[in-house]
Amino acid sequence: MTEEQMLEAMMKDAQQINQKYKNKYGGKIDKKFPAPKAEATAAPTQGEGWRNDSLSQEEIEDIRYFRDRGWCVSSTAIFVGVSNATVRKYDNRSTES
Repeated sequence: MTEEQMLEAMMKDAQQINQKYKNKYGGKIDKKFPAPKAEATAAPTQGEGWRNDSLSQEEIEDIRYFRDRGWCVSSTAIFVGVSNATVRKYDNRSTES
């Protein structure tokens, strides 16, 4: 494909994209002020697939046990079944006392 043919293909693609934009949003693309993005919604923090109860004392002890033995945060989190942030939270509490 020559440079001229590539340029023609790019221009054809641009025309198709502009037409799709016009059909969807009605009007010309304004490069200075693009169409607003869809409003972001907050991720759910409760419901199916979420843990909504506190850690058991056994789980907290497991976290402290593994961290005292030198396990890294991510390995401890995977093994206990909690997030890295939760491991850090309970690990920090044990060092403060």
